[in-house]
This record gives sequence, C-alpha cells and structure tokens, in this order.
Amino acid sequence: MIALVKRTLALTLPFLWKGRKNLLASLSTLAMVLISTLVSTATPPLLGYLLQHYHTQSIPTVAGTLGLLLLCWGARLTLYHLRAIVFFGVINQAIRDIRLQVVIRLHQIPIQDWAQYGVTEIVSASTRVSSCIRRCMSISLVTILPSMLKLVACTMALIYTYPYTWYFPLLAMLSYVVVYADVMRLLELRLQLWDNTDRVNTAMDDSLHNTKFSRFHLSQETERLEQLFDQEARGWLRNNFFQHRIALLQALLFSMSLAALIIPLILRMRAGQLGVSDFVVIKGYAFVIRYQIQKIAVHLRRLFNSAVDLKKILDLLAMPIDTAASDTLADRAFAQKSYAPTDPVLQMRDVGFAYKDGKPILQAVSLDIHPGDQIVIMGSSGQGMSTLCHLLAGIYQPQQGEVLLRGTPLRLLSPTTIGRYIHIVTQDAHLIHDSIAANLATDATATQEQALLGDLSKRWHTPVGDVDSVVSSGERQRILIARCLSY
Repeated sequence: MIALVKRTLALTLPFLWKGRKNLLASLSTLAMVLISTLVSTATPPLLGYLLQHYHTQSIPTVAGTLGLLLLCWGARLTLYHLRAIVFFGVINQAIRDIRLQVVIRLHQIPIQDWAQYGVTEIVSASTRVSSCIRRCMSISLVTILPSMLKLVACTMALIYTYPYTWYFPLLAMLSYVVVYADVMRLLELRLQLWDNTDRVNTAMDDSLHNTKFSRFHLSQETERLEQLFDQEARGWLRNNFFQHRIALLQALLFSMSLAALIIPLILRMRAGQLGVSDFVVIKGYAFVIRYQIQKIAVHLRRLFNSAVDLKKILDLLAMPIDTAASDTLADRAFAQKSYAPTDPVLQMRDVGFAYKDGKPILQAVSLDIHPGDQIVIMGSSGQGMSTLCHLLAGIYQPQQGEVLLRGTPLRLLSPTTIGRYIHIVTQDAHLIHDSIAANLATDATATQEQALLGDLSKRWHTPVGDVDSVVSSGERQRILIARCLSY
C-alpha cells in the first residue's frame, strides 16, 4: 500500500512546481499554512492570558489582547478557504494533464497490452481521476501539512507550559494508531469495490449497446444485471460499516484519553494547584491536538483511498509505450527512399502471433501486397483474419517475423508515418459522437471522398453516434472510410 501511495504522489506532486504560476501558488499556499499554524498555536495562551488578567490590566492592554484574539479567530476561519482558492489552479492543471495523458498514452501502448481491461472499464476508472487527484493534492499541501505543523507546535507548547500533561498527546495518537489493521482491511476492500463498480459500468455499456437484442429478453438481462448490482451494493455496505466502525473506535479511545487528562486536572484545581485560566488553556490545547490528529488520520485514509482508486490508471500509465511512438531516424530514412512502381507496398515475412493465453493464432505467414492489389482473406471464424489485418496495420506487433512497409519494418516507424499509408476500418469501428464534419480531418473536398460520401455531404452537420444512429450501417462505414482518406 505504501508503494501505491508513492506512485500516486510521484504522479501528482511534480505539478506543485510545474511552471512559474504553479510554483507561486504552491509557495503562497505554504506561507498561509505557516501563518495558520502560528495562529492556532497562539490562540489558547492569548485566551488564557485574557481570562487571567482582564481585571488587573489596563483597558488598552485588554483591548489589544482581545483584538489579537479576534484576529487569530478570523484568520483561522478564512485562511483555509484562501488556501483552497489559491491552490485550486494547481489541482485543476494536474487533473487536466493527467486525464489527457491517460488517453494519449493508451494510443501509444500496444493494444494487446491493455485490451484486457476493456474501454468501458478504463473510462469508468478515469472518471475517478478528478476526485482522486483533487483529494490527493489538497490533502498533501492544504490539509495534512498544516495539521502536522499545528499538532507539533501545540504539543510542544502544551508540554513546555504544563509538563505534567506530557502523556496526553501520546494517548491521543495511540487511539488512532490502534485501528491501523482495520484501515488496511478497508483499503483492500476498496480495491475489490472499484473492480465491482467497473464491471457494473461495463455491463451497463454492453446492455445498452445490445438493446436491439436485450429488450426482447428483458427478464434474463435483468437477472444478469441484478447479480452484478447486488454484488456492488453489498461491497459498499461493508465499506460503510468499516468506515464508521473505525470512527466509533477512535472516538471511544480518545474519550478515554481525554478523561485521563481531565480527571487529574480537576484534582489539581481542588488542591489549588491549578487555576481556571490554566485549565481553559490546557483544554484548548487538548482539543486542538485531538482535532489535528483526527484530521491527519481522516485525510491519510483519504490519501490511501485516492491511491487505491487510482491504481488502475497508475497501472495503465506504467505500461511501456511502443518504441517507435514518436519520430525516429527510420522515419526520416523512410521518407527519403525511392521505390519502383513494382515494389510491394506491404509485406509479411514469416509472421507469428499469439495472444496472452499463449495459443498461436498465426504461424509463419508471408504475404506481398503490391500497388493496386485487391486482396480477400478467407477462413473460418477465429482463424486469425482480423488479427492479420491488425498486424498489417501496425496495431498489433508480431512475436515472430516482420511486417514491412515499403521494405521498412513497421516496428521501426512511428504511428504518424504508418498513418500516412495504412488505415483499417473494422466492423466495430466507432464514429466520434459529433457531426459528420467533425469525423473528418478536412472538409472532404477530394474527389474520392465526395464520391464516397455521396448524399451524406449534404448532411454535413448531422450528428452521428453508435446506438440508433441517424445514418445507416452502410453510411457509417462510408464515413469511416472517408475519415481514413481525409488524413
């Protein structure tokens, strides 16, 4: 779990100093944290001084002390919100950059490496990114750091002023440490919960995409979905139980540690060894210490929760990208080569491929495709025709052999270079949920594209999608092919 938190912090904390604007916001937030710590530490002794000397000091002295006390109270109430306002720009940029990074990076990772998750599951996980990053970055600088500073300052002030109270901070901290095992169980449960939630979201997506079938078998579809929803609901019930059990146990243990402090103080007051003003100061420090320990415990748990919630995204970002994901020397050499009209455009040389289950799909396949060739690949279902097309398009990488574009291995070329020559339109290809025009890279004025689109070019701003689209399946395929030609 600690390793997961480190990965989360390594992803988010560099945004604190990314650019001058972020660095200035982070430093301003840190300055407000220090001021808030000073104010919280100074409030109890100011209140104690006022209660002890209000009838012996002059009116200007009392008024000045009262003014300082009101200033401290006002600062405590406003600095938190000022920190949140100033620091939100840093958080907002982190959310924007990381969410974009997830999408762009997945386009650079071999599809077979992340296909196990499924697109819907990845989208479901990415919806948690905003709240997780917001919590993680807010907790690290806006919440946990000031709470730790206040805890240390108030503990030192209490023990220095009233040495006989040394045991209270230790008991208060111990009341939160003893629930560590329950917190770890809660985090393990949360990992399972998000897996269940992602499965539910995938099932919902599958169900709605298959509505033309599912609506005629609704009882079976309802039973299938209910099992997944019930499993998810039971998990969140357990999560809620553990959360509140931890909170109740902490409250009980702290009440016992507070009693261990208050009872000796009352006995000292009865013996005349402690004044009312001193009792108020000690009580003030005790509740500040308790409140800061509670905040640290709660927000550390939220930090761990954020790391757990981000685990799937962190795993995806840790996957290695294609070695030729950007412009390479091979791209530049490829652009400068000359080719004879009779040279093959695409070649396969002894290509072998297997999915992660290890069963070979293709073995020792060789193929030459020349300019103008029209090739039909035939075979029974599951024999690797789609896989072969994905290999030819550079989407999959073969485990044996090479796929060559004009004599250069595809694995050495960047996707940008490959995309100038090769595109693939599969049966399940998706349109962008926007207008026909938004699906094309240009205005589709080329003769090929105009002829392909036909009457569709008159419905330029017609919205298209996947479920019950206003365009037919054939028109959808034509738009997809025109999209390839437009790049």
